[in-house]
Amino acid sequence: MKNTLSDRLNYLTTLAEEQSITRAAARLFISQPALTAFLNRTEEELGARLFDRSTTPIRITKAGAYYLSELEKICVMQDRLHQELSDFSSNDLELRINIGIGRNRGSIWLSSVLPELNRLYPDMRLTIFEDRDINMLDKVLNGVVDIAIVESYTYHSSLQTLCGAPHNVCNA
Repeated sequence: MKNTLSDRLNYLTTLAEEQSITRAAARLFISQPALTAFLNRTEEELGARLFDRSTTPIRITKAGAYYLSELEKICVMQDRLHQELSDFSSNDLELRINIGIGRNRGSIWLSSVLPELNRLYPDMRLTIFEDRDINMLDKVLNGVVDIAIVESYTYHSSLQTLCGAPHNVCNA
């Protein structure tokens, strides 16, 4: 199991949403013992209980809610830093697009689009960021991604949205 900051955020947020280690593990496509071991290591490393597991369903603690909130901010800053460092090594004349897409959907949705994009723009530098839909608004607003492909809709006055239906696209 990977343990990058964004993976940690994904695992802990899923636990908080599902309120069940078993359901969270299934949603994350990992085993329940692996997720339990991850949670135990994380809580031990931090020296704080993130979830109260003495109740059913499990509940996030105040320390856990605070940690998730701060970890989300750190992940956004980390993504922005990576993008800015990448920009230093880029040629300003090349076409660059940063796409954000929800976890577990990128390989399915982008597999049909990327070959055509590559054919039309062979010199384009494309970067894919996988993250939770809920984090994509911050990534767009902070300049980490140029385009976010999400299943859920969030309105923001400074952003243009396209709503896709099975066979058409509409401006919102």
